[in-house]
Amino acid sequence: MKAIKFTYGLLFILVFWLLMPTDNPLDNKLHSFVLFDKNDELLGARIASDEQWRFPMLDTIPAKFEKAILTFEDKSFYDHI
Repeated sequence: MKAIKFTYGLLFILVFWLLMPTDNPLDNKLHSFVLFDKNDELLGARIASDEQWRFPMLDTIPAKFEKAILTFEDKSFYDHI
């Protein structure tokens, strides 16, 4: 009986360890800051914190994120571009 409990305990610990989220260094990508106007002209750019020029792909910004920023931060964003 002790062996079964021990096996289940080890199995539980193994499953718990495998399901733990890990800090993946590939997810922590640094990007340079880039600002474009409505005609896709570059208004400004800043280098990333690791002193590398690394531009994000413009089509990777989720629509929900854009909507949230426009809703809570700057409702008249498109009016003054």
